[in-house]
Amino acid sequence: IGPYWDRPREFEKALTDRGLKLADFSYASAGFTDPARYEQDIAGADRALEFVAHFGCVLALGGPSSDSRDDYDTKLAQAVHFYGEVAKRAERVGVSIVLHPHSHHT
Repeated sequence: IGPYWDRPREFEKALTDRGLKLADFSYASAGFTDPARYEQDIAGADRALEFVAHFGCVLALGGPSSDSRDDYDTKLAQAVHFYGEVAKRAERVGVSIVLHPHSHHT
């Protein structure tokens, strides 16, 4: 998406000019498992939701990840909390979300 991140109408035109349509958009961060990053992760998800709402496509969220399996249950619970909140926000703007089933760490 690069330079079109804040310009969905221009991105849509670029796609249309090439006979393409946006099927989905992925948003990932540092794994959504760190409570200290929650507000930053939610802000990024809100931005992604705003972008995909323009296209009526699916938002794919990256799977939970961490470079360590220490405190695994707590980290997974944090990610589940994040996904639940994003699902509520997605429903309000009419966007479907999916969860990538794995990550590169855990």
